Amino acid sequence: MVTAYSDRYTWYTPLNERVMAHSDCFVSLMISWDGLDCEMADKSQLQGLYDSLYMFIDNLGQDFCAEFHWWRERDDLMATRYLANNKKIIRGHNIAIPIREAMAEHLGPCGFSNSVAVVLMTHYKSVTNNPFVGNKFNAKKQKKAAQNLLEKTNKVIRFLKGGKIATIADYCKRIQQSINRKPFLKGHKSNTDYRFDLSEQLVPDVPELTDSGCIRMNGELTRSICLFMYPDAFAGWFLPIASIPMEMHVSFVIKPAHTRKAVDDAADESETEDATQAKKGTKYTKKAIGDREEFTNYVTEYNLNIFKNCFIIHLHGSQEEITEYHDLIDNFINNSGGEIRSSANVQGHFFRVAQPGMGLYSNRFRPDETWQVGNMVPCIVYDEGIPGAECLRLTQSCQLAGFSILQHPVANTITIGLMGSGKDVDTNCEIMECYPLGLNYFALEAGDSYKWPIEALEGSYTKIDPRNTVVNPLIEYELADYTKKDPVDLLLLSGTLSSLSFMLLEDTKPMEHAQESAAGLALKNLYITEPPKNKKAPLLPDFLYSLKHSEYDSDPDAKAGKEMHDKLKSFLNTYHGRVFAQEDNLEIHPTLNGIDLKLVSETSDKLLLFYLIFICLRYTQAAFFKSDEPARILCNEIDVYMKSHPEVVGRMLGSVIRMGRKDGCSSAINTQGIYELENLDPIVISGSPLKNLWWRDREWEKISAILDGLPETPLKLWKAYKNPYNLNYRQGMRIVHGKYYDLHLTFPQVVLDIASTSRDERAEKQRIEAKTNDVWERLRLLQEFRSRRS
Repeated sequence: MVTAYSDRYTWYTPLNERVMAHSDCFVSLMISWDGLDCEMADKSQLQGLYDSLYMFIDNLGQDFCAEFHWWRERDDLMATRYLANNKKIIRGHNIAIPIREAMAEHLGPCGFSNSVAVVLMTHYKSVTNNPFVGNKFNAKKQKKAAQNLLEKTNKVIRFLKGGKIATIADYCKRIQQSINRKPFLKGHKSNTDYRFDLSEQLVPDVPELTDSGCIRMNGELTRSICLFMYPDAFAGWFLPIASIPMEMHVSFVIKPAHTRKAVDDAADESETEDATQAKKGTKYTKKAIGDREEFTNYVTEYNLNIFKNCFIIHLHGSQEEITEYHDLIDNFINNSGGEIRSSANVQGHFFRVAQPGMGLYSNRFRPDETWQVGNMVPCIVYDEGIPGAECLRLTQSCQLAGFSILQHPVANTITIGLMGSGKDVDTNCEIMECYPLGLNYFALEAGDSYKWPIEALEGSYTKIDPRNTVVNPLIEYELADYTKKDPVDLLLLSGTLSSLSFMLLEDTKPMEHAQESAAGLALKNLYITEPPKNKKAPLLPDFLYSLKHSEYDSDPDAKAGKEMHDKLKSFLNTYHGRVFAQEDNLEIHPTLNGIDLKLVSETSDKLLLFYLIFICLRYTQAAFFKSDEPARILCNEIDVYMKSHPEVVGRMLGSVIRMGRKDGCSSAINTQGIYELENLDPIVISGSPLKNLWWRDREWEKISAILDGLPETPLKLWKAYKNPYNLNYRQGMRIVHGKYYDLHLTFPQVVLDIASTSRDERAEKQRIEAKTNDVWERLRLLQEFRSRRS
């Protein structure tokens, strides 16, 4: 006899640490598992992922029932972990902490995460009609049922990735999450005393039906939706619902039917079929019978099982949110061929039977075969990247994701996107996130996109003036180890020669063996004796002398040495060459440096090539060989450099990749178009496991082919990105060692202001730079300018 609302629930008492006894002669346990991360999977991959679900439900057996539960909750845990990195900051505290706090505050409230569990149940027969007395006198039956349940669980759990049996405490916590959300949202524990009926402790109140057709339980609103007619489910059909930015709970109850009996019943006009015909009238009698024959033939042909099942969605939140997303789900289900039931008179029932362990009390079950049931399972989860990583971003599914440079042994990166796609803002934010945590940056660009972030972090930023800036590309003496037979690192030596080959040879092809041997000997000879005092590195005229006077091992080497000597001499006699024959006067900050080559690019393509290669060589020395600290060389808009000398620049960038082959060292290349990608050294593509594909309006397939082929789904998503003009966010596909993340790029105003490259504000930012170096004063003056302009 039901005397209180909590008596409608059957949670009773734990039998052990994992199994719960119910007051209706059932025992149950909960399996927590990883779910399926299939957002980026194509059809064949989806089918492979869902095969495990088909195996799970086909192996349940007649005596067991399964409830698949799926929860979607607001979740800022990744933002909290992101902020925990503040204690690891080693420099730039005055800018790093405010930036990271602004990012967490901006993205944290947007974050959602999905989680899943399965409740497995089985029944035992009581020796008395009074279930409460029966529980007392049927200890052996309970124990046997619990043992059978554990044995079945241990057999089928292997089909659920990451599956493990939850404790009773975790089981109760999930019940609280589903039925009593107020304490759950406050982060309260689910405190229980096992001396008393669990349902009395877990059910806080009698639910109230509101005028809007929702259930109010302990102050929190829920609306129940039961899928009456199912969509034509395919593997992954649930993805559009799984990413809705709303708190939800889904319960999908399945219980195996006697398949042979169900097929026979369907073939013989069962009571259900008679009812269908009575409702539809004689006009539809043939169609009803035909549909059932088609179903039974399908089940028989493919040797499938039949399951009775019920699919219930709970929407939690404000009345406005519930109304908005209820209609969205209704439209989606209807457009997919299904139909829902969510009227006020079904709310109380479907609120109750969707709770964990209560599914068998549903008054709505329908028969479906293995594949339909397996495809309906709500199990979609999203990858959160690397917890506690240096960078925090938001995906299109509202999942907060952590991205790292420092935690990848190989972190070379290629970023592809047109102007306005968000490349510079994202990179600027990365610098402000990663540099304070110990990653050194050496940036090279034709413009000043990175100037404010670098100067805000007290780095050095130089605008190269070709009239008075001299760069020496040769290896500095301090990098030579004079205790060794070969003082200069072989990798540094070969990388330097490869990059300089364009001015030693008559064409832009890579060096042949004799040329490489002769140039290598001449360069090594500059470091065989202790260096002269007050001189940082040998100069190009010294290299010229060594090419002429070195003793070569063979005639081909000697001939190659003479030819390279003549070519270098010819270069040094040119106007540009005489400039580079002088002592170097470019100072490079040891940990954070930026260089702007815009003036050079506007002067001469050939001069730009010299500066680009010479500076990159200086950068590789500073980043990869002078220090053991993690470092990153950043080349922005390489299309500017590759217009006139694509082969030379492409080979030089390959040399940077090769010289950076040690843990913590990486390069990052930002570009706009396909021409540059086609002319890169293949090692740049193959050696860059991190890739960013920002918005563009053309050439997706060609770029995909260069990148060794994007899978079907990521390519489709990338092609669908919106033109970002006038949008307050950007879209981007991030690839991390073969994993794909569909990003919704949005940043706090402070990041946008520091990283702003707006043409309307560029001139004002330059005037502000002349007034102050303090980043916060710069931002204040920028806001004043905007106020005056508006």
